[in-house]
Amino acid sequence: PFMGKEEFEPRKYVVGARSRADNVYETIRSINDGRYLFIKNFRPHLPYMQEAHIFETSKKEGFVEIHRLHKEGQLNAEFARYFKPKPVEEFYDMQEDPWEVNNLINAPEHQEKINELRSALKKWMTEETKDGGLLHEPEFMIRSKGSTVYEMLNNPEKFNAKAIYEAADRVGKASPEEVIEMLKHEDSGVRYWGVIAAQSFEELTSTIMTDLESLLNDESPAVQIEAAYTLLTMGENKDALNVLAKYLQDEREWLRLHAARSVELIDEKAKPILSIIKKVQAEGESLEKVKKENNENKSMYWGATNMSLQYAIKNCDKQYELPFE
Repeated sequence: PFMGKEEFEPRKYVVGARSRADNVYETIRSINDGRYLFIKNFRPHLPYMQEAHIFETSKKEGFVEIHRLHKEGQLNAEFARYFKPKPVEEFYDMQEDPWEVNNLINAPEHQEKINELRSALKKWMTEETKDGGLLHEPEFMIRSKGSTVYEMLNNPEKFNAKAIYEAADRVGKASPEEVIEMLKHEDSGVRYWGVIAAQSFEELTSTIMTDLESLLNDESPAVQIEAAYTLLTMGENKDALNVLAKYLQDEREWLRLHAARSVELIDEKAKPILSIIKKVQAEGESLEKVKKENNENKSMYWGATNMSLQYAIKNCDKQYELPFE
């Protein structure tokens, strides 16, 4: 309360989160006690600044300059980190290092505080709040059908927070054997993080590749899409491309966005389904125009989906001009 006479107990910790922004998927959580900051990167193989319109548009002059300097190799070491994979964990002394550039995660003298904050963050995510970010957005939307996301997250039969946290926590640390176990887990949330963990490997074993191919028929659409994207980053795969084409045309907006972002990121490998991408983009744009003319609410997902579809078209047709540049 910030008005009146009601008193309150000051928080011991403050928790921060970074999740999806427009068409960019991310999962980062932080916790600090006023001086020390602990950060957990659940997708460490991705850079802080992913390839996306929100970081690249020519209308944002700051980003234009950042990308110019990056291309010319003139960014300082601290800023160059934005374009590189992230550490699995980060720890900063905000009093001595207010710019948070010296990651002390391995400093022996800070291990007690690091363990304290790490444990507090895990408890916050798995017990105190039942953090929905442990599930991929399409997954928690599907699981909460007929109810609410809040109710679903607090139903242990629908959301095993601790099991899914343990899987997410292994990304960037898991062995191939652990990943194989995760890919075969009974909980689709664990299988999803198994796929993400596989993405952090430079090369995939034949067993993991086979398991990913089997996940193209998984009961979870989110797992299917992520497995398809992962396989396509490794090479051509017609079955994986068909999965993405299928969900591009799905009526569930959150699934369409997931598929669109995946199609954008596989670049020219999407050429065989270019006609479908163009069709989905044109139909979606027409529908949003009609909604606007009728003063109906526009889709909160369409703008993000349209970004990815437009970039996917550009990736496959270099003559195509992006309308929002």
